[in-house]
Amino acid sequence: MAGGKLGSIRLSSGLWRGVGFDVIGQAVTTALFFGTYGIAHETYQRYRPPSSDTSCGKSYSFDALLAEAVPSVSASLLSSLLVVPNEAIRQNVQAHTYPSTLLAFKGILKERGVGGFYRGYRYSLMRDVPFDSLQFTLYQVARNSYLAATGREQLSRGEAAVIGGGAGALTGVFTTPVDVIKTQRVLLAEGLNGGKNLNMLATVRSMVAKEGLPGLFKGAGPRAVEIALGGVIFFSVLEQVQKTLLEQRTNLAPILAAAE
Repeated sequence: MAGGKLGSIRLSSGLWRGVGFDVIGQAVTTALFFGTYGIAHETYQRYRPPSSDTSCGKSYSFDALLAEAVPSVSASLLSSLLVVPNEAIRQNVQAHTYPSTLLAFKGILKERGVGGFYRGYRYSLMRDVPFDSLQFTLYQVARNSYLAATGREQLSRGEAAVIGGGAGALTGVFTTPVDVIKTQRVLLAEGLNGGKNLNMLATVRSMVAKEGLPGLFKGAGPRAVEIALGGVIFFSVLEQVQKTLLEQRTNLAPILAAAE
């Protein structure tokens, strides 16, 4: 009985290896993402050229899309500088290559140098930048359009959950080919699929030749559901945090004005 409990404890602790460092890393990279997004969004709004044609709202729609996409891409690119090393350390700890995050950091740095933290960086960019920018852009455009149509300034948590879930589901489907290609590239690199290591274009051609275009969307359904659930939680919490900060700033405004 005691052995069974001990085994269960060991199994549970193994499942959570590296989670503490990952939580800290995610918090820092998320803060960096939103900080960069805010600065990039404000800068773009300040210096963007005026719309040349607003007939039928076409230019406005495209301009609104760019106003969200450009800051999102900028934020995703900058935050990737921390996301990729964070993943490298976490994966090494979870794979039992190193017993702790500190030893993983020291070991990777000693064996591979700084570049060791950025192995597979190009493929991570291909996965994360389209994903982050598309999901956030879809959410922001849908959010702003909904608020403009209803004449309100804030979403409820339920509305944010629905819009966030929809943005997550669409993003999951649209970015499935990138994830499938990256997975195939990893299998090729490790020699787990019995094939030779091909470049990216050759990998895509090989997959399409074997399974057709639908092969690039294998697992799109479960992926869409998983990311939709994440979007429900993330964007509903984000909306609530923004609402709380806005209320606090409004309450502090008279005090700050009086102090001046």
